Amino acid sequence: MKYTRLSYGRDGVLRLSTIEDKRFYLRIRRDTSDCIVGFFRNDLPYLSDPKTYRRYKELPRICPAVEMQRQANGAPAFHHYNGLVVLDVKGVIGYAELQAVKLRAMSLPFTVAAFIGCSGQSVKILACVARPDGSVPQDETEVKDFYQTAHRQLVPIYNAIIAPHTVVPETPGPSHAFLLPFDPEPCLNPEPTVSHFNVTCIADATAASSGTTDALAAVPRPLHEERSPDWERYEIYERTYEECVRRTRELTKISPIDAMNTAFLSELSRQLALAGLPQEEAFQHVWQHLMYKSGTDEGAVRATLEAAYAEVINDRHSIIAKPGAVGADMRRLIRLLEQRYVFRYNVIMGYAEIRRNTTAYSPWTPVTKRTVADLTLEARMNEINIWDNDIQRYIDSNRVRSYSMVKDYLQNCPKWDGRDHIRELARTVPTRTAQWPDWFHTWFLGMVAQWQHRNIRFGNALVPLLISRQGYHKSDFCRQLLPPELRSWGFTDVLSMAEERPVLQAMAQMLLISLDEFNQISPKRQEGFLKNIIQMPVVKVKRPYGRHIEEMPRFASFIATTNLPDVLSDPSGSRRFVGVYVDGDIDTRHTPNHPQLFAQAMAELDEGARYWLDAEETFVLMEHNRQFQMRSDALSFFLEYFAPAKDEANGVWMTAAQLLSEVKRQAGAAMKHIPTVIKFARELRSLPDIQVRAAHGSDRYLVTIKEWK
Repeated sequence: MKYTRLSYGRDGVLRLSTIEDKRFYLRIRRDTSDCIVGFFRNDLPYLSDPKTYRRYKELPRICPAVEMQRQANGAPAFHHYNGLVVLDVKGVIGYAELQAVKLRAMSLPFTVAAFIGCSGQSVKILACVARPDGSVPQDETEVKDFYQTAHRQLVPIYNAIIAPHTVVPETPGPSHAFLLPFDPEPCLNPEPTVSHFNVTCIADATAASSGTTDALAAVPRPLHEERSPDWERYEIYERTYEECVRRTRELTKISPIDAMNTAFLSELSRQLALAGLPQEEAFQHVWQHLMYKSGTDEGAVRATLEAAYAEVINDRHSIIAKPGAVGADMRRLIRLLEQRYVFRYNVIMGYAEIRRNTTAYSPWTPVTKRTVADLTLEARMNEINIWDNDIQRYIDSNRVRSYSMVKDYLQNCPKWDGRDHIRELARTVPTRTAQWPDWFHTWFLGMVAQWQHRNIRFGNALVPLLISRQGYHKSDFCRQLLPPELRSWGFTDVLSMAEERPVLQAMAQMLLISLDEFNQISPKRQEGFLKNIIQMPVVKVKRPYGRHIEEMPRFASFIATTNLPDVLSDPSGSRRFVGVYVDGDIDTRHTPNHPQLFAQAMAELDEGARYWLDAEETFVLMEHNRQFQMRSDALSFFLEYFAPAKDEANGVWMTAAQLLSEVKRQAGAAMKHIPTVIKFARELRSLPDIQVRAAHGSDRYLVTIKEWK
């Protein structure tokens, strides 16, 4: 069995290798040659965030559950699942306690190994799992579902064994890599018993109960923060809490067993305030250790902490300030909210979000009326005389910071490695159109520029149009253009063009809209609504229950797919579409290197790269798109009876009305749809090599008359 080893060199380049499991367990018995893990453990108690460790990026990462391989674009990709589940036990203080947790975990027959983590205060447990028939999935999507379900079922089993410690209930997934461990005495099981899980049935039942459909999958969902930094920071706060307990015991001569003793709790609260723990964080750690003791009262614990923190920081606006003064209740409310919660305003979704102000993981959730009601009750139970309107006023104010998920993702992209990842991604689409990689590159830059609102006058007016028969993975290619962090809420391919308001709202909230089955959009809709919105830099729409029309920045760019070649109805509007005929199966087996894709786009845009087509490129594109032009019955019959003439000696000048009349006479009942003269004239002008001149107040076309009936 091979584990994956990931590391970053001093040049910032990701290096990927594999290591045999037996060699791995020999390797972790000693530190690295330069003792990087040991120095990390020594510095950890003094770091506000483990990632601030000066050599944090040099620490190797290990992924035992999945064997990865490097793709051609440099990104690691799933290759083989080892049938393992990684369980993490955090906050284990002391070597004796670490050894005890390891030995308890090894008492279960399906435990493969248990060893101390990189921080020196956690235990990593590897468990062997399989399906009821003894097999393990190898499809990446199936592996994720299998892993999540197996982890969820294993957590309570191990919690019963290692109590009072607990396994971290959330898992980042099978491809998660933890920092290189260091354990001189890892516990190993050479012949573990496989634990069988009928994951498929559970997954199907879960999906059925949730009622999820493709349409609902397109609804934006709130973004959840990464959990690992929270858990790492939690360990630091927990160690600080333990140190404060030790100092309190020395000062008061009271045992922590009598923690509800008023003197002990008061001094502990004072020590926590002096140590710099945030007040709500201090409450969470105190409450975690006291909540199961008899006679514990949450209100009393909070009141003691409030008094101690007010005394230490000398806060004149504290929650115990004298009520009744002008603005006192509002100041006390703001302090209460900012201590216990964190708020942010999601500028893309257009609503505020809330989470607990602690390192223990809690997701960001939208602030609803029920949330405001809960906050109002909480404030009034703390004797703050306010109403729900006061809380809503705070949430709607500039005290709540603005947050953009797109901006956060782009700012965290690594430095571009100089490789042309965008055109490499375009070349995964098999086509004979030589200009396709360049056109796709321009569109991709325009998409990122649209997210950043670099152009306030024009929107990203290019739309790649993938044309092929069914089964060539066009939709999969479109879906993979966004990274998972943005795709879950920022991509949709189920948007209907029938109603305008949902489309405009999606343009302000989505990042990429795929117009699947483009041929189903009527020619009238193409030439009117779609042609207009594609070039919009902003959208104006009235929100549900809103009282006025709002102007919102546009985020979304468009991409389209179809199975029919003749889909463009408007000749003048064809310059907005990059039609490309897909000759074969698109290679979607490998995950694009999203960090480098967007790092390249950001770097090129900052250097002034052009993200629109110039006049010459637009002309070439329109000429290329003629092959995908939709022809009306009138134009098809025209080409049966007429042809553009090269010179007057071989042709005759005729008006559009004359030509249409002759076409109708020749075609007879076979021509079911008769266009107006104006529309027919527009179609004539779209023909290559047609000569037009104005004479006697109307345009005339030089044509050659073929053999008539």
